[in-house]
Amino acid sequence: MEWNFLIVDDRPDLGIQTRDILCNSRTLAGVPGLVGENTIVCDIVTDFNEAKSKALKTKYDLAVLDLRDDASDDDLKGREILESLREAHFLPVVFYSGFAQKVESLRTPFVEVVVKGEGDVALLRSAVQRIFSTRLPHLIRHIHDQQKEYLWNHIDEFWKSSGPICDPEDLAYLLARRLGNSLKGSAIRSFLQPVPVNAEVIHPVEMYIWPPLGETKQTGDLLKYKEGFFVVLNPACDFAKGKVEYLIVVECVSLETCDEYLEIQAIKRANKEPEANKVGLLKSLVSDYRSGKGVQPERFKFLPETVFMKALVVDFQRLSSFSSDSEFFMNAERIATLDTPFAESLLSKFSRYYGRIGTPDLESVSITKKIVAGIK
Repeated sequence: MEWNFLIVDDRPDLGIQTRDILCNSRTLAGVPGLVGENTIVCDIVTDFNEAKSKALKTKYDLAVLDLRDDASDDDLKGREILESLREAHFLPVVFYSGFAQKVESLRTPFVEVVVKGEGDVALLRSAVQRIFSTRLPHLIRHIHDQQKEYLWNHIDEFWKSSGPICDPEDLAYLLARRLGNSLKGSAIRSFLQPVPVNAEVIHPVEMYIWPPLGETKQTGDLLKYKEGFFVVLNPACDFAKGKVEYLIVVECVSLETCDEYLEIQAIKRANKEPEANKVGLLKSLVSDYRSGKGVQPERFKFLPETVFMKALVVDFQRLSSFSSDSEFFMNAERIATLDTPFAESLLSKFSRYYGRIGTPDLESVSITKKIVAGIK
């Protein structure tokens, strides 16, 4: 695969030096999941204003930016390019400059900062490798390739050979559905995982849409009100038809307050290792089949920890409703939304818990004995 980089440096000799560093096969050699031939092609631009225009008009996979030219005194021209990019489209950036410390506060997983100087060759390659390890360049390329192949290789060819598929104004819906399905579930999971693993095992963040879409509350919303966390249980059709007079929510408890967690915590604080059965009880809770004396497994649903919330356990006995003019309805903060099919799974589990019918147990021991005795 060929990756396209933009190098911006007002000194042509340093731009060529940077290109030689990046185009070396060692640059991408340490990135997990990159298979086959991978080459880097670099455009070198020495004028910062030209670079701004070029970065906006050309599809690059990464930009390596110096911060200033010799004529600009203290102006950080490279930073201006980043600001232009932020207004137009997404492009990972490596600041590579003797003044890089001035933009250290901009560092994120897709904005790297490398100071020119001793040992900077290895640091520059490592910065590029870290960006590629996020899989963001791969995902952006994947989205572009998916829409290109679908429209030109499928829709366009079918239309020419077999006739209209739909009204032309509906083509955007077809593409949106195609992209949506190519970016969810095992389809995108197997693509994004750099090391092949079970594509049916999800990463915790896949359960959530963060931040939530839209401006109004919806099914599966995770709400924060004061110090508590809640999940919205109203059916989606009620929101679509404007029939929500009362918001039905279930309160969550922190995993750290659950007995399974506390028992292991006490053992570890005593400098001991928890026994397998203790770990097994915690695993049962995390696996949505909580076990133990008097426990009804359908009552609980585990929500894994992410950057925007701690691990929570939904308890369906903590059910509440709030009118549309209540303080809770008005002021509860939307944190995230459970994605499909996890929101539907939560509602299904809730229905099973409250819809179950209790029946007396059979006297199974004596019945089994009779059956065994009767087998000849």
